[in-house]
Amino acid sequence: MLRGVEARVWRKTTRNREAHDLLLRGATHFYQYTQEGFATAQALHQQALDLDPKFTLAMVWLGWTHYQQGDAGWSPDSKESYLKAVALARRAIAIDPSFSDAYVLLSAALLTLEQHAEAVAAADKALALGPNQADTLLLSGWVFAQNGRANEAVSLVERAFRLNPFPYDYYYGALGDSLLFANRVEEALPAQRKCVERLPDFLFCRLGLTATYVAAGNLEQARVHAKEALRINPKITAEDNTYVRGIGIPEERARFVEAFRRAGLK
Repeated sequence: MLRGVEARVWRKTTRNREAHDLLLRGATHFYQYTQEGFATAQALHQQALDLDPKFTLAMVWLGWTHYQQGDAGWSPDSKESYLKAVALARRAIAIDPSFSDAYVLLSAALLTLEQHAEAVAAADKALALGPNQADTLLLSGWVFAQNGRANEAVSLVERAFRLNPFPYDYYYGALGDSLLFANRVEEALPAQRKCVERLPDFLFCRLGLTATYVAAGNLEQARVHAKEALRINPKITAEDNTYVRGIGIPEERARFVEAFRRAGLK
């Protein structure tokens, strides 16, 4: 059940009850973080948008399905999936320039397209528009963690947990990554493990746990999770994966590429 700020965001975006119901049904499938779940969510969110072409929240959720399918290699062309996410985010912003969720999607997609400065700027804009919205805090923090603002990211993610007493499973991945980039490796491990336990097919968490185990000196476990990451998306390499592409600091990027190589990615 959605509460507070999150509920107000959902309610304001359409007056078409059928479109709203389709979006809610799609969200249920989306949060499975599986290939089938994303495909079903994408179809339902597209139907919602067809019913109400100005339904900005449907644009954002549809964009996230493209983004996640691109990450996992579950679409024909990952880059094209990210570009679709960018287009949907910009379409939502054109209709409602105050919609922080759209800036969060834009930030994430631009980050994966390696447009780091633009991604960080979009995350800053999202925070300015939604300073008390848990998902905005969390996902903006995730972007900052990979781009030289790890300590700020930890604070934002921890605040997101306080604002949302029933956090979604992916919150633990954001917490783990923020702590990892802040060099708080032992604190990062339990959060990363929890994300993987709850979302075994979420590639970002698999890669995050892999890197965290390397940082902790446990190469055996790092290699286990690197193999699982390859199970999800066999196309990834140490230098080309959604995790590395998001890192905008060259020294950090090189460190994580080496970590993934040590874990067994080519």
